[in-house]
Amino acid sequence: MIEASGPGVALIAGVSGIVGRAAADRLLADGWRVLGVSRRPPVPTIPGLEHLPVDLADRDAVRAAMAARAADASHLIYAGRAPDPDPAVEAARNTAMLVHLVEGLEAAGAPLAHVLLVHGSKWYGSNLGPYRTPAEEDDPRVPGPSFYYDQQDWVADRARRAAWNWTALRPHILAGFSLGYPHNAMGVLAAYAALARQRGDALTFPGTPDAFHSLSQFTDLRLLVDAHALGDDQPGGGRRRLQRHQRRLLPVARSLAARRRLVRHGCRGGGDPVARRNPPGRRR
Repeated sequence: MIEASGPGVALIAGVSGIVGRAAADRLLADGWRVLGVSRRPPVPTIPGLEHLPVDLADRDAVRAAMAARAADASHLIYAGRAPDPDPAVEAARNTAMLVHLVEGLEAAGAPLAHVLLVHGSKWYGSNLGPYRTPAEEDDPRVPGPSFYYDQQDWVADRARRAAWNWTALRPHILAGFSLGYPHNAMGVLAAYAALARQRGDALTFPGTPDAFHSLSQFTDLRLLVDAHALGDDQPGGGRRRLQRHQRRLLPVARSLAARRRLVRHGCRGGGDPVARRNPPGRRR
């Protein structure tokens, strides 16, 4: 995690993604020097960011870039990912990318103090089907390969012989700025509610009754970057894994209905709309 005691030099892998961008914006605002690694520069650009166009799968290129540009990096935020339809290939590839970066920083003599892994709900098997919510940090691992497991195991083992500490964060459904991809689920739902109200339509849930009645966990990006900003010298902050999500379990449809003056009323999959427009003069 990022020390609260003062700015340093942060290296963010996956800086063009939703989490990497939010972390860069926060750290730059706090006075940090921020280096961002991704194959393509973030769009829109992040003022003040020093972008390193490096393919993390290329070990030699990573070492050269770390020696030339990141020899003074004190903190690593690893939010990169290279997807593959084969989970075993994906696990091997993504773990190798992390190894290349950490070993490249160490070879460059970087004064690395902390490594932060950004994982997610696939740790609990969200990609395999329904899983228990609210999920907890100590929930057992699910069967099958996962780069989340391999990355954390490698970092935990490496840290035993290193001078740096580590943390793994596991945000769930993300809500925050995202360009070109509907990652901000709350924004998408709010737009859907606004369109329904404008047309005078019911606010219907387009999924199944099971999905409507299930409990989902959202993570506000502001909360997530606040977690980045906690000091790694805090009690228990040395080597741990945490999840960050909103603990306020307010039904999303009810909240949107109240804000858009719509009445919550069930699920389309069950034959009823989630909400109908309020009669004139009524509010809920």
